Amino acid sequence: LSPILSKWFQVKADEVPTFIQMLGHSFFNSLGIAFSFTAINVLLIDRHGIEILPYIYLVGGLLVFLIGRLYAYFEAKLPSTQLFSIVLVFCIIWTLMTRGLLSIGDNVLILGVLYCLYLAIYQLINLEFWGAAALIYDVRQSKRLFGLLSSGESVAKMGGYFLTPFIVSFLSLSDLLFFAAASFGISFFFLFQLSRLNTDSLKVEHHHHHHTSENWLKKIKKWLPSKSLSFLQLTSYFALFSALVYYLVHYSFLNRVEDSFDDVEQLAFFFGLFFGFGKFLNLFIKTFLFSRFFNTLKIGYLVLAFPFLIALISAIGFFGQFFVDDSLLLFLIIFGSIMLLDEVLRSSVYMPSFFVLFQPLPKHQRLEGHTFAKGFMEPIGMGIAGIIMVGMIALNVFTLSSVIFFLFLAAILWFGFGWFIKQKYEEIIQFLLKNRLLSGNQNFLSAIGNSTLKKQGLAISDDPVSILYRLKIGGKDIQRSERSVLIKNLLASENVLILSGSLELIQTYEHREFLSDVFNLIKHSNADISKKAVFTYCYFTHDDALIKIDELIESSDSFHKEFVLAAVLRYSGIYGAIRFGRNLTDLLDSNSPSDRASAARIIGLTGRIDYYHPLIKLLGDADKEVRKQAVLAASKVKNPRLIEDVLKIYMKADFLRFSSITLEALGSDVVNYVKEELGKSLPKQTRIRLINLLGRIPSEKSAVIIQNNLNEKDFELRNAALDAAFKTEKLGNRSILTQIVEKLFSDEFSLFSKIIQLTAVTEPHLQLALKNELKNLKLRMLNLMGLIYNKSIIQKARDNMRFNDEHLKGNVLEMLENELRLKHSRKLTKVLEFNESELFVTNRNSQISIETFAQFVLAGEKIKVSEWTLAMLFRCCKSKGHIFKQDELDILKSIESDIIIQELNRS
Repeated sequence: LSPILSKWFQVKADEVPTFIQMLGHSFFNSLGIAFSFTAINVLLIDRHGIEILPYIYLVGGLLVFLIGRLYAYFEAKLPSTQLFSIVLVFCIIWTLMTRGLLSIGDNVLILGVLYCLYLAIYQLINLEFWGAAALIYDVRQSKRLFGLLSSGESVAKMGGYFLTPFIVSFLSLSDLLFFAAASFGISFFFLFQLSRLNTDSLKVEHHHHHHTSENWLKKIKKWLPSKSLSFLQLTSYFALFSALVYYLVHYSFLNRVEDSFDDVEQLAFFFGLFFGFGKFLNLFIKTFLFSRFFNTLKIGYLVLAFPFLIALISAIGFFGQFFVDDSLLLFLIIFGSIMLLDEVLRSSVYMPSFFVLFQPLPKHQRLEGHTFAKGFMEPIGMGIAGIIMVGMIALNVFTLSSVIFFLFLAAILWFGFGWFIKQKYEEIIQFLLKNRLLSGNQNFLSAIGNSTLKKQGLAISDDPVSILYRLKIGGKDIQRSERSVLIKNLLASENVLILSGSLELIQTYEHREFLSDVFNLIKHSNADISKKAVFTYCYFTHDDALIKIDELIESSDSFHKEFVLAAVLRYSGIYGAIRFGRNLTDLLDSNSPSDRASAARIIGLTGRIDYYHPLIKLLGDADKEVRKQAVLAASKVKNPRLIEDVLKIYMKADFLRFSSITLEALGSDVVNYVKEELGKSLPKQTRIRLINLLGRIPSEKSAVIIQNNLNEKDFELRNAALDAAFKTEKLGNRSILTQIVEKLFSDEFSLFSKIIQLTAVTEPHLQLALKNELKNLKLRMLNLMGLIYNKSIIQKARDNMRFNDEHLKGNVLEMLENELRLKHSRKLTKVLEFNESELFVTNRNSQISIETFAQFVLAGEKIKVSEWTLAMLFRCCKSKGHIFKQDELDILKSIESDIIIQELNRS
C-alpha cells in the first residue's frame, strides 16, 4: 500500500500504519452514524411527522451543550485515549438502549429523547475523531491528510446509506441500530490500535486543568462578543452559524420529504439513494481533487468556500421567489440543492479545513478550540434554529419563504465570521512564530486584538525595575514633581542598570535638580555609569563645568579621564577646547601606542564631525590597537572625509566587523567609493566583501549595484549579491528585479530537483557538500521571495527554520502558503519540507548519476553550486573515470577558487 498511497495520495511511508488505523476508525465511526441517522430520522418522520423537530432542536441543543460541558470537564482531567474510549462506549450503549426501547414502544416522548441523544453522540463522535487527528498530526500533515482521512467517513456513509434499503427489506428499521452498535465496537478496536502506535502523540499536558474549578458561566462570558474578537472566539461563532444553517436546511428539507413520501420503505429507499449519491460525490472530491491539492491551497479560502456557496444559493432562493410563479418548486430545488451541497462539501472541504485552523496551536489549545466550537457553540446554534422555528410555528408564520430569509441572513453572518477568521489565522501564525510558541498561558490567544496585543496599564509598584519601566514607557505623562520623586528613589539603588536608566531619564526630562547626584556618579567604578554621568553633567553645565573639571582631570584614572575630556570637548565650546585641547594633542603626539589609542577613543566619544582630521593619521598608525580605536571613533564622528581611509582597511579585511559598522554609519556617501572600487580588477573575496557592505547601506545607488550583481555568472558573487539584496531596505527597478528573481527562483528549484534525484553518492565529502548545498539552497529561495514579498514575513520564516522543531516548521510553511502566490508557495514549501536525511535514497522513480549532475551544474550561463561542491563533484567524477569536456574544464579553470585549482592540478 505504501507506494500507492505515497504516489497518489501523498501519504509518506512512515505515516501509512497510523493513516490506515485512522481511516478504519473514521470508517466505522461514520458507518455507525449513518445507520443511526437513517433509523432515527425515518422512524420519527414515519411515526410522528417532523412537527416536533423544532422542539427537539431546542431541547437537543440544551442537552448537547450540557454534554459538551461534561466533555470539556473530562478533557481537562483524563488522558485523551481514555476520554475517546468513553465516548465510543457511550455510543454503543446509546444504540443498544435505543433498540431496546423501540421494541417496547415508539411514542413521541421516547423518540424525542432518543433523537436528542443521537444529536449528542453525533457531536461526541466528531469531537473524538478530530481530537485524535489533531493530536496525532501536525499542521503540515493535517493539510495533506485531513481531507483524505475523512474519506473513510464518505465510504462508510455511502455504504451505510446504500445498504439501508436492503437491510430494511430483510429485517426491520430498528435493526439498523444493531449494525450501528457493531460499527462503534469495531471503531473502538481501531482506537486501541491507534493508542498503541501513537502513545506519545496522544499525550496532552493539561495546561488548563486549573481553570476547571472556575465557575463555568464565567468561562463562557469571556467568549461573548466584545469590541475585539480573538481567534478562538471567531472560530466559535463561525461554528455556531454553521450549525444554525445546517439545522434550518435540515428541517426544511425533511419538511418537503415528508410531504412527498407516505411509505416507510419508500422513505428509507429515498434516504439511502439521496444521501448515498451525496456521499459518492463527496468521496470523489476528497480522493481525486483535495487529496492532491488540499495541502497547497490557502486554508482561509477553503473555509470560506462552503458558506459562500450556501449564501449564494440562499440568495437565489430569497430573491428568486419574487420572479417565479411556482415558488414551492423553487424552494424544493433550493433546499434540495443546499442539502446535497451540505452532504457533498461539509465533510470533504469544510470540516477538514475548519479543524486545520487549530493545528498551528499547542495541543491543549487545539482540543480546547474543538470543544468550545463543536461542544458548546454548535449546540447553541442548534437551539437558536429550534427557537426560530418554534417561534414561527407559534406565530403561524412558518413558511418556506420565512425560512429562506433566516437562512440567507445566517449564511451571510457565517461568511462574515469566516472572512475575519481568514485574516486572524494569518496573524496567529505570525504571532506564534514571532514568539516561538513561548506561551505557557493558555489564554494568550484571547489577548490578541485585531492586529496586535492591547497595551496594558502600568501598575504602580515600589520595585525599582517597575518604576524605571513605568518612567521609560509613560514618563512624559507623569507630573514633573511625581517624576522627580521616582527618579530620586532610583538614584538610591546600587543596581548599575537602574542607575544608567536614571541618568538617561534625568537628561531626557531636564531634571537639573539632580546635578549634585550626577556629579557624584562621575567616579563610579562602572565605566558606563561614569561616562553617562560626566556627559549628563556637562550637558547641563556647558562651560560652567570647567570649574570642577580641573580637579577631576588630576584625580581621575585613565578611563575616567577619557570620559571627562570627551564630555568637556563636546559640551564646553571654545573655552573647553582652549583649556583642555592641549591634553588631547599631547596624547595624539605621544610615542606611546596606548596614549594614541586613548586619543582615538576621546575623539570618538566627542562625536563631533569637525574632529575628523586627527583620525586620518590614526587610521594609518603602525600600531594595530590604535588603528582599531580610530576605526571605532570614525563610526561616531561620521565625517565623509574618513571614508576612503576606512574603506582601505575594510578591503584588506582588517577589523572587518568594526570597519563594516563604521562604513555603514558613514552612510550613502560610501556607495560612490564602493562603485569605483568594483569597477577595478579585484580579487573575488574583496568584491564579495564590497557587495556585502552595500547590503548594509540603504540607498537607491547601492540597490542598483546589488541588482546588477544578481546576474553574476560566479556563484559566490551572485550569492553575496542575493544576501545583500535581502538585507538592504531599498530596491532597484521593481520590474527588472522581479524578472531576475523569477529566473533565479526557477533555477534554484531545478537544482533542488536534480539534487534529490541523486542516488549513488558514497563519497563522504561530497555527501556533506550536497547536504550543505541543500540547506543553503533553502535559504537562497527564501531570500529571493523576500525581494518580492513582505520581507518581515520571510525573516520570520528564516528565523524559525533554524530551530529543529517540526511544529515551528509546520507553522512557517503554513504562513508562507497564506502569504505567497500559489506558483511560488508550491515550489518553496516542497523544498523547505524536504529533509536532508532523505537524500541519496535509491528507490526513487527518477534517478540521475553523479556524472549527469556534474554536467547539469556546469551547463548554462551561471555556475549553479558553490566552489566547494564543484571541487568535490570534480574529485568524485574523476575517481569514477569520467572525462570532462574541454568547455567544462574551461569553466572550472575560470572560477577564482584555490580548492578548484588544487583539484584540477591533482588530476
